[in-house]
Amino acid sequence: MGPEYISLTFWLLVWDWVEAAGTFVVAVAIYGEYLKEYKKYPKDEHLREKFGKWCVWVLIGGVCIELLGHSMGSHVSGKMTDISNQKLSNAIDDSATAMLAAGKANKEAGQANERAANTESNNLVLQSNVLALELEIQPRTISFENGNKLIEELWAIPKTQFWDEEIKIIADSRAFDAVRFSRNLRMFFSNGGFWCEMSSFELPDSEFDEFPAGVTLVDKRGTNQMAHPNPEQDKLIVKAFKDVGININQAQQTLITDQWNRSNMTQSNLVKYPCVYILVGPKKFDMGF
Repeated sequence: MGPEYISLTFWLLVWDWVEAAGTFVVAVAIYGEYLKEYKKYPKDEHLREKFGKWCVWVLIGGVCIELLGHSMGSHVSGKMTDISNQKLSNAIDDSATAMLAAGKANKEAGQANERAANTESNNLVLQSNVLALELEIQPRTISFENGNKLIEELWAIPKTQFWDEEIKIIADSRAFDAVRFSRNLRMFFSNGGFWCEMSSFELPDSEFDEFPAGVTLVDKRGTNQMAHPNPEQDKLIVKAFKDVGININQAQQTLITDQWNRSNMTQSNLVKYPCVYILVGPKKFDMGF
């Protein structure tokens, strides 16, 4: 990629950090609301009312910062996609020119029907590869309208125990746009009343195919005697995403305890915590996510 693409990559990182800063501000405001409502802090009622109003303004400001970072990040991402599309268009033009030259050569040489059939088969493979590439370079996004709907449904999900508020998102850093899409999911979960963390990693080459494609939910709350599985909450999370066009797979907790222990991931406590894990892997072309 050229200098322009490198510059856009830098700005994409900047706006991602802006979005992350907004998420932090929202978390601080929510914690302030928690102190006011449940801890009755400050003790003085008049000061507590002022403190509550301050938390509301901080929350509004944090959401605005998040939306700004998300909007500008999407704008930069769109420019990067346009550059990739232009390069793809040039590659298609070159392929078309080569195909015309091959067709003329075949006509002049008077090739047999068998060779013509082989050429047609190759053309179909090329068209299939081009279509697959076009699907691959389209990043996964959630529209503003669907985003608001998703936040409302996530916020309405009951959270009866402490572990019900914890979400950990793990992105496969080698999968196209998985890390960026995971940041978007973290924003929606955080605004929906969950305490959300995100990590990314690379599996060894021998285990890369074991990372599930698309978006997968794994409930590990049953691995701790203090935390209890909540299948009803899992179903509501899956339904909230399905309502905005995102199909989330559900998998057993052994998916990450049995298969990934060999990667020494558990030594960093990445998958030890008893909570709900959201795994973001390569895009599933048949579902769009």
